[in-house]
Amino acid sequence: MNDLEDTITVDLKELGQGCEMTFTQLIHLAQEVNWTESEIETARKEMHDGSEVGWNYMFIGLKELVETGKVSYKG
Repeated sequence: MNDLEDTITVDLKELGQGCEMTFTQLIHLAQEVNWTESEIETARKEMHDGSEVGWNYMFIGLKELVETGKVSYKG
């Protein structure tokens, strides 16, 4: 984790009976001055993978909330 704020963009596209939402996250990576390209890529991948897990939990919870009115995951 770092103190930088990521940028999240939500695009809405109107469809016949609803809409499509596209979420884009720009991850700002805090880097040490002497990092190699390999270390930067490793850190980017770790941030990406961690964010992907978080987004998946959020959308699973949102789906469950819409379908049942409850969210069972409390983590």
